[in-house]
Amino acid sequence: MQQKFTGATPDTFTANNGVSAVTYNREGFATTAAGFPNTTITLHDPTANPVWSRCLWITPQGMLTTETPDSDPSGTCIN
Repeated sequence: MQQKFTGATPDTFTANNGVSAVTYNREGFATTAAGFPNTTITLHDPTANPVWSRCLWITPQGMLTTETPDSDPSGTCIN
């Protein structure tokens, strides 16, 4: 497990549906206690500049996609 970012003005990670942990089962599917909805985790730098924003889209099938607000196939990477 990675430790959180630290600093006077740290970056922030926010999941669009409150997911705080992702577990993968033996078949590679993502699971949580309540099943697993499509989830987008957004990273914002302290300046909130959209050029530096990144998103990680996680599907129940375990697929991960890195997105930016300009390249947003999931439609959920909002700055």
